[in-house]
Amino acid sequence: MSVAETSQPLEAILADAETRLCFPGSEDHAIKVEVTGKAGIQIELAISGARRWFQWTGEEFSELMPENDLKVPLAACLADECFRRHVRVLAYRPGKRITLIDRSGHKPRILKGFRRGRLERMLEKYELAHSGLTGMGVITPEVVEYEIPTQSMVLTYQTGEPLTVSAESMDLFHVAGEALRAFQEHATSVGEKDFHAWDELAVVKTRASRLQGAGATLPAGFEDCLARIEAVGEHLPEGTLGLAHRDLHDGQFLQQPRSLVLMDFDLMTRADNALDAGNFLAHLVLRQMQGVRGTTQRSVDQCGKKFLRGLDRAGDPGFWRRLRFYQATTFARLALVYLVRPRWSSVIGDLLRMSHRCLDDFDRIREG
Repeated sequence: MSVAETSQPLEAILADAETRLCFPGSEDHAIKVEVTGKAGIQIELAISGARRWFQWTGEEFSELMPENDLKVPLAACLADECFRRHVRVLAYRPGKRITLIDRSGHKPRILKGFRRGRLERMLEKYELAHSGLTGMGVITPEVVEYEIPTQSMVLTYQTGEPLTVSAESMDLFHVAGEALRAFQEHATSVGEKDFHAWDELAVVKTRASRLQGAGATLPAGFEDCLARIEAVGEHLPEGTLGLAHRDLHDGQFLQQPRSLVLMDFDLMTRADNALDAGNFLAHLVLRQMQGVRGTTQRSVDQCGKKFLRGLDRAGDPGFWRRLRFYQATTFARLALVYLVRPRWSSVIGDLLRMSHRCLDDFDRIREG
């Protein structure tokens, strides 16, 4: 029986997972839900402080053990007890990729494995990112070596604290903006097709379609918001393409005493130079909604302004309208992301309202 053939809505499946798989009265909870292309539902849970992954089969929950993942060779290495003894799983996307920390040597190191056929492209991206940010006050994990049989690369381990959206961190946000500009202008080729506004819309639409296919009810007002984003997209000023991280937000940074560490270049491509900025700024607003580490409206405004001054694109033709468009698409996408994260479902309405506010600004701004 496929998930799409069941009558149980996604919200009920998720609630059932927390009831049946988590310990009553504990801090166990669902961290993330992924809906695959065939309406398959994968749920990542925090159980007794550890991450575990489950697949909804249409009738029950089946645990996904990384060591049984034949699509990700590095994950399958966990079947070796000696190997497993020295590593810990940091992140895992069943059938896609896995990130481990290895403490077997003198210094910790990061092992990142991909499904077959992806390693060469990932190596190019991480090496390009490292060269593009060298000397800009932002460090990237450096590729130390790679292994073809396990489709994995070894990265330097970086320490640091989460980047806080606070007055004390404002100067680091300026550094992040300056580094992003240099990164955008570093090279013109990534080996991936360019990513355009219609691709960003397609990401949002695909997520919405998959959620509906898995039985989820889209947030109230989402379809009106999406229709408005599409209409605005027809009038989007032409952007300047440059390197884009494509998943840039505060959680991708670690804060060190005199520098920042930027991670995770899996989605890197060429895109409008307003895309990363829009995504980054939208996530700062999200942190204020979540009350993360004392983030306030004032600190969001201060850090956002510092970031934009470092980026220094205010004079680029059409930048502010393009920025508002990508902020609006990010808020709409985040509303879908948090639709299946029960702990934060209360922010969904605010995210859609922020998307509309960005679109209001787009209509008001007259540039050139």
